[in-house]
Amino acid sequence: PAESTDLCHRPKQTVPMQNMAQEFFTIDELAGYLRLLDDDGEPDRRRVYWMRQRGQAPPAHRIGGSRGRLLFRRSDVEEWLASRAEPTAQAS
Repeated sequence: PAESTDLCHRPKQTVPMQNMAQEFFTIDELAGYLRLLDDDGEPDRRRVYWMRQRGQAPPAHRIGGSRGRLLFRRSDVEEWLASRAEPTAQAS
């Protein structure tokens, strides 16, 4: 049968959830990625919240309203890290 050009009958194109999950960090994943760990070696989400309160964390997206979960886009985190890189010391 010929393919339909009707927009209602086109196959849906979806982004695999695995790819979307790799594009964003949860707050725990961000803490782990930045190696912000508590005394037990677990991701320290409190430290990420502390950084956010002081404007020292990467930009976040709140999903699900004012009390929804925070997600951090990987590219934003990498750009934020790059902007905080210290210059390499010059050998004398």
